[in-house]
Amino acid sequence: MFHFEQEEGFTIINNISTPDWGKSLRLKTNLKAFLDFLYRKNIKNVEINDCEGAIIPDLEFLRNNLYIEGVTIVSPRKDDIDISAINTCNNLKRIGIRFKHKQEVDFSNFPHLTDANIYWSSNIKSLEDCKKMRIIMIENYTARNLTLFEKWLNLNEIYLHNTLIQDLKGIENSVRIDKIIIDGAKKLESLQGITVNHQSLSDLRVYSAKHLIDILNIKYASNLEFVDFWKIGELTNESYNLWHYFPSIRHFRVVNKSGVFIEKLPKP
Repeated sequence: MFHFEQEEGFTIINNISTPDWGKSLRLKTNLKAFLDFLYRKNIKNVEINDCEGAIIPDLEFLRNNLYIEGVTIVSPRKDDIDISAINTCNNLKRIGIRFKHKQEVDFSNFPHLTDANIYWSSNIKSLEDCKKMRIIMIENYTARNLTLFEKWLNLNEIYLHNTLIQDLKGIENSVRIDKIIIDGAKKLESLQGITVNHQSLSDLRVYSAKHLIDILNIKYASNLEFVDFWKIGELTNESYNLWHYFPSIRHFRVVNKSGVFIEKLPKP
């Protein structure tokens, strides 16, 4: 959830859902005035969004900028914007690159990174080196599992959209995970990777995974409160009754690709 303010012709964005991110400033094409306002107001996050006409050829205005802590690029009108200068912003904690870019982004340049929202491609390098990662959102993730995440011991939230993963192997030691949301996983077959280590996991949602036929591993995450499966594969009868393993469950729904439906809610 976001709150928008207007001041001196600039749009300031407050992320209400994640207040520790601080404020973001939406880019205007007058770069000198933009940076002046950014520093005066002690805003450390930049959003580049063409909805306000900020069409720029590159990110050179941010080259070697150690003040900025967050950069988000949303829906550029042309995908050939050169974002290579982002590699020199070594104090970044938050990155959002929500389109397929042509330049490499080497995440080993960002030792303080905790939050990333990216479109996966061969130009994403060394993402696994971001050992402070807390929140990861990836579209088009093509690896078969999550072994790329295995060094992320502080990981709290995983969001995957249109992914080719087959299981969740790689997160076994990420004991702080609280939320996993997967939307569009046509090759996902099982939830192997969820273990007894995941007592912090409270929210698990998987949508449009027609080959997912094994969800038994969720029984190890006994503190789950919200479980939602929609348009998944044909499960065993045992899988439909897993809700008994979760004493704090608030929502448990399983709908397979054939329309078989089960929903269990706690008694009022």
